[in-house]
Amino acid sequence: MCFGPPATSVSRRRRTVLPSSPPRIAAWLHIDKPGERQALDRLHSYTAGRRKIWRVLAIRRDAEALRVAVEWPRRRSPQWFALVTFAFADGSVSCRFKDSAKAARAALAARGEG
Repeated sequence: MCFGPPATSVSRRRRTVLPSSPPRIAAWLHIDKPGERQALDRLHSYTAGRRKIWRVLAIRRDAEALRVAVEWPRRRSPQWFALVTFAFADGSVSCRFKDSAKAARAALAARGEG
């Protein structure tokens, strides 16, 4: 039995704060084009669900491919990072391993092969 006055306001810890600005678009894809839709579907299958194998660090769309900096989230020592490229033309997936998350993001930001 509670003898105190009823609570009239929500606790500060339970308040949710909405973001002040909408999230930034990381990569704009035309999903009506089969190559771009296939790249998106593959990326989603590798990064979502109970058995996801990658965690996305950063993403970028080039004219010919979707490029993603990823980390393998499972416990490994040392951790694995890579720059993954999903080609729009032929649907191929290539992976270039990097030493760190910073190196994978830097390779993604560079225009040429990283």
